[in-house]
Amino acid sequence: MLSKLSNFWYYHKNHVLAAIILLVIAVFVIIVVPGGTPSPDIQVGYVTDGREVGEAVIEEMNSYFENVIKDVDGDNKRYMDFIPLIGPRVDVEFSSDGVQLILIDGNTLDLYKNQGVFEPLDAVVKKHGLDVSMDERVLSMTEGQKETHIFALPVSKIKYLLDRGFPGDNYYLAVRMEYENTPEARTKNKNSYSVLEKMLEYRG
Repeated sequence: MLSKLSNFWYYHKNHVLAAIILLVIAVFVIIVVPGGTPSPDIQVGYVTDGREVGEAVIEEMNSYFENVIKDVDGDNKRYMDFIPLIGPRVDVEFSSDGVQLILIDGNTLDLYKNQGVFEPLDAVVKKHGLDVSMDERVLSMTEGQKETHIFALPVSKIKYLLDRGFPGDNYYLAVRMEYENTPEARTKNKNSYSVLEKMLEYRG
């Protein structure tokens, strides 16, 4: 048996070594640089009817917000990822840890705004002088609370998103509640507010 292995190694060692090298390269490409896309420092989910945010818009938005996003995983890159939410994927999003910013239609907002999955945005609305008084949909009182709060912003009030082709009618932006108390989750949550603030400061 040993002599057979010796003979095999003698005649095929170059092939075996080449195969091992190719395997190592393949693993590196798949795990370390998947498509050249860095690990996201903030994730933006958007409920869609099948249409997806174009690559050009994603690149432009990453460039625009790069200077306000903090590096979460220490890879020295600041990257915003966009995740389309279609059908059952919407329910999954609200039953697990997920995105930090979410763009949703009015019906989806109505379904989830009372369930404690969104952060109140009263302070943001007051700081930027946004008038959302005509849109009762953004208001809610979650279980255990005694006061009504603003849990979403109409996209019609966010010029930055309108100028990038996002729909203004019956479409809303909300901040997901922190899903766990970890440094990574807290930093992603802070990134969501940094992005939101810069969106609202945009004048075109």
